Amino acid sequence: MNNLRLANRKAEDLTIKKLSHENATMKQKFDDLKK
Repeated sequence: MNNLRLANRKAEDLTIKKLSHENATMKQKFDDLKK
């Protein structure tokens, strides 16, 4: 049960920003959306 709780917390900590960090293609897409 504790493992499930820890896994859930880690999954909730993931964000689009963290997943796309240092990804040049995604950075360009987000920059284009801001314009």
